[in-house]
Amino acid sequence: MRMMEIKDMNQNKTWKTVATFTTWPEADQKRNELRDKHSLVKVKRGGPRGDTFRVKAWDEPVEDKKSVKVKNKLSVKTKKGQNTQRAKKKLLRTKS
Repeated sequence: MRMMEIKDMNQNKTWKTVATFTTWPEADQKRNELRDKHSLVKVKRGGPRGDTFRVKAWDEPVEDKKSVKVKNKLSVKTKKGQNTQRAKKKLLRTKS
């Protein structure tokens, strides 16, 4: 698989249940009201006998600015078997 295909597979929509109704006309009316507020709105039939209707809405996620990771100033390279806490304390003592 190409990297682009893998990226597309991981981008699923997360739907939020807005309301639950016992009849289709009530759910359809609520769906029509929400069309202007949300990107996508749908009605899902569910329940043990299929007698409930859930109105679900989805909005496009807001793109976050890429955050720059700040490297830990106290990062200490330790050899196998060394205690990292001791190494950090020692580093603090030498900087002071």
